[in-house]
Amino acid sequence: MSNYKIILLISVFCLLFFLPAGTQAMEVEMDELELLADELILDDLNQQLIAIDNVKLIREDFTLSSDRLKADDLLEMIEATGSVKLERGKDILSGEKLELDLNEDTAWVTGNPAYKSEGLLVKGDEFNFNYQTEILLVSGQVSINDEQEGLDASAKQLEYKLADGEIILTGEVEIKRERGLMTAERVVIDAESRQITASKNPRLIIN
Repeated sequence: MSNYKIILLISVFCLLFFLPAGTQAMEVEMDELELLADELILDDLNQQLIAIDNVKLIREDFTLSSDRLKADDLLEMIEATGSVKLERGKDILSGEKLELDLNEDTAWVTGNPAYKSEGLLVKGDEFNFNYQTEILLVSGQVSINDEQEGLDASAKQLEYKLADGEIILTGEVEIKRERGLMTAERVVIDAESRQITASKNPRLIIN
């Protein structure tokens, strides 16, 4: 029984369990979700769904895996905990806790959060990813590692505008490369060309 996988089409589940009496199914528009887990708890009274162990939530545009998942209010808010990973195209968000708002298309990640995309690794204390605006906000002890360019950076805050290919670092910024060290209060990195623009007390030390 421990190896048994429960597969559930969430769109059907919500129609059966969570719709108020008298609501017509054709009036509800939802993207189809597929949930896999070792154990699944459906709490009709509290309108809550809990999935435990080897959890995987799949939608056409993303896959979320975790040790435990809890969802309320017709899956408008999802909380995943444990070893969490959200894969969306080439982007991977990971951490120990992730709160996903499917209405606003946002993800909030804590507990050693990290973002990986094409050789770029970003870490920090707290992540907020808005998939509609394609903006990633990172606060706390921010660090960047770019394998392709041999670049390591640290700052207090990061704003990554994916649509513009622009990474903005602010607050005690340090950028280390093979040839030297750059410090400033504000640094903008072009994710495409890897051009670096420093402002507010910039300083460059060349080895």
